[in-house]
Order: sequence, then structure tokens, then C-alpha cells
Amino acid sequence: MSSVGKSLKNYWISIGAKVRSGASQDAIQSFETAHGVRSSRDLCDYYQAVDGMEEGQTDNNHMLEFLPLNSLKRVTEAIALMDGWPDNSSVCHQKKMKKHFDLVYIALWMGVNIGSVSI
Repeated sequence: MSSVGKSLKNYWISIGAKVRSGASQDAIQSFETAHGVRSSRDLCDYYQAVDGMEEGQTDNNHMLEFLPLNSLKRVTEAIALMDGWPDNSSVCHQKKMKKHFDLVYIALWMGVNIGSVSI
């Protein structure tokens, strides 16, 4: 198990966040095949240790919600869902962005998604 994945999982549990069990190697490979990407070893280790947080959970201090593997969207898809605010249309046309995925949502306690971070 990845020390990063294990450390994050242990920290989230210690602050009372509800986390998901790790993803299987088959689930990771299915994701890679479906999206035509290859994950780094560190990312595979992370998802095998912890498959993100349960919906609506955050890390408290930074209001970050780490997404499960089956919720990941390409950056270009996530931007399209924002309905043009802010205007990030230039990002959607960059070829290199087609292989980037949002792993984390930045959330407000009011339940408003104010954006996402690509890692």
C-alpha cells in the first residue's frame, strides 16, 4: 500500500471523514482502458489504498473533497459542466488537457462547488 495513500486514509479517518475502501487493480485497469490513459504507480497505489472520500466529505481544513475513481472527469468535461463561468474555454481546446482528470473538488460548506483541481 502506498505510504501516501495510507497516510491520507489514516488522516481522513482521524478527523472523522468517511472514506471509501481501496479500488481493485481491475477497476483501475478498466478506468485506464476506458479513458486511454496510463496511471502513475503512485496514483495506482493511492487508489488501491483509498478510493477517495464518500460524497460530501471533506478534509475539514481545506474544504477538499477527494473523488472516487468512478467519479473522475477529464478537466475538459468538468469545465464544460461549469456552463461558461468562469470562462475557461481556451483550456478545453488544448490537446494536452485531454489526459488530465480532476481528482479533487474544492467545496464550500453551503454545498456549492466552486471549482476543481487537477493533480
